[in-house]
Amino acid sequence: GNNTNTTVNVPANVLMYGNSYTYSDNIDEILFDMFDSVGEPNSTAANTSGGLSFVNHWNNINSSGNTWNTSLRNVSHAWDFVVLQDQSQIPGLLRSDQNWIDSMNAGVSIVEAIENESSEAMLLMTWGRRSGDQTNAALYSNFTNMQDRLEDGYIDYRDNMSTPTRDVWIAPVGLGFKNIYYDVINSGGNPNVPVPANTFYELYDADGSHPSLSGSYLAACILYSSMTGAPSVNLNDSVVLSNGLKLELQQAADDTVF
Repeated sequence: GNNTNTTVNVPANVLMYGNSYTYSDNIDEILFDMFDSVGEPNSTAANTSGGLSFVNHWNNINSSGNTWNTSLRNVSHAWDFVVLQDQSQIPGLLRSDQNWIDSMNAGVSIVEAIENESSEAMLLMTWGRRSGDQTNAALYSNFTNMQDRLEDGYIDYRDNMSTPTRDVWIAPVGLGFKNIYYDVINSGGNPNVPVPANTFYELYDADGSHPSLSGSYLAACILYSSMTGAPSVNLNDSVVLSNGLKLELQQAADDTVF
């Protein structure tokens, strides 16, 4: 049915911890714009620096006076959601890999700190690299292998971080990338070839790893719907992409979340 008139339950305050995947196109600002467009003045903030992992975030959160610490524990800001994005390779590593173990343990500690602030934790599941990751070729030989391993990794993170009294949510951004990957294949295209116009290929910057504006927009749509339970297809934000592309990304996001 037509749900443009439903009141959307929009979170007022969102804090994000991430790295260049979050700050490439300022996903927090796109999310702010989306919330704003449905009439909810809000505060979104992001603590980001290149290459950071959950271990780095946890160390910063534990450093007195560090912005990572003071923003989470800001008495004047009750964060509705705190979003966590791990370094892009770690979640899909083998469970015996020390980097994976360290990330998972740091993530558990961060989520406990978030719960202590009476906020909800949401994991931002990132996406496989467009052509996989040749530095980890055995695990990540192509996009779909990398995406499947990242999905399993974030699900394992969530399962380790959740308790009978604490839910940890996942914003399945990588699955949105995967949906578009298969849309290209199903329409007879090749996801790995830039021409003709290929929405999957163009979710990435030139490095095939970081998101383009459309990839960041897709991520923000999935975060929006994961937080509000409302479809992103009705959004009237001010991000500068063509209406047709926005609709395609919104629909892919809604197909993913719902």
